[in-house]
Amino acid sequence: MKSRIRLAGIDLDGTLLRSDKTISPATAEALKSAAARGIILVPVTGRPLSGIPRALLRLGVFDYAITTNGAAVTELKSGKTLLSRPLPREKSLSIMRLLDERGVEYEAFAEGRGYLSRELFAAYAKSYAGTPIWEYLEASRTAVSSVRREFEGRAAGADEIFARLENGARRDMLARELEGDCGLKLCLLEKNFLEITDRKTDKGAAFEFLCGKLGIKKENTAAFGDNSNDLPLLKAAGTFIAMGNAPQELKNAAACAADTNDNDGVAKILNKF
Repeated sequence: MKSRIRLAGIDLDGTLLRSDKTISPATAEALKSAAARGIILVPVTGRPLSGIPRALLRLGVFDYAITTNGAAVTELKSGKTLLSRPLPREKSLSIMRLLDERGVEYEAFAEGRGYLSRELFAAYAKSYAGTPIWEYLEASRTAVSSVRREFEGRAAGADEIFARLENGARRDMLARELEGDCGLKLCLLEKNFLEITDRKTDKGAAFEFLCGKLGIKKENTAAFGDNSNDLPLLKAAGTFIAMGNAPQELKNAAACAADTNDNDGVAKILNKF
């Protein structure tokens, strides 16, 4: 890392946060120390704005946030949206109609929140009640009778549609059906999840936008990630650090690999900047 790092973009789940969705005291102190040294720290996450943990925000080290996989960039102190790249409204509704017809569970995100059916919200509550995951879901989700009807009443489309399939085969089949639309960007996560966003939307594009707005050169930036939706960050950042728990493909393409998210991987690298 020959260039001085002025801005660090940090994914949350699987990267900054431990597997139980909490932040360790050592990582919290590393964030405070980096901010005190003048490094601009930016969460770059698939979560909506309301899903950034309060424990992180209370540290007072973040001025900006890139959320919903790059669909939005927000100035946190003012709440001003600096960048918004939702799906076109009619395309959002068309995808939701298809998912409803197929009986696919999904969430749709807009204006910093996620919207989901009451049935899916109840299933989440049953599975995660009493855990940090439930605290995140309860703070960032709104249960509605119909997600599609919710968005039919909106002027803009969804920032992202997040589909949950029963298995990888059904997920892959749905992805193949949608990949013919060149206006969409699809990201396959874990075994059965599919993220659907506008083709111009990703973490890397939002990161580049913020760097341009702040006048920071690529060589003075770093980013941390652990999953396939962090690949655009790899290209956008001057130095990309893959977590120790990341897949080997991501580690091979990164400048270096950190320790795991459960072993303060981000903190150990931040302390070297």
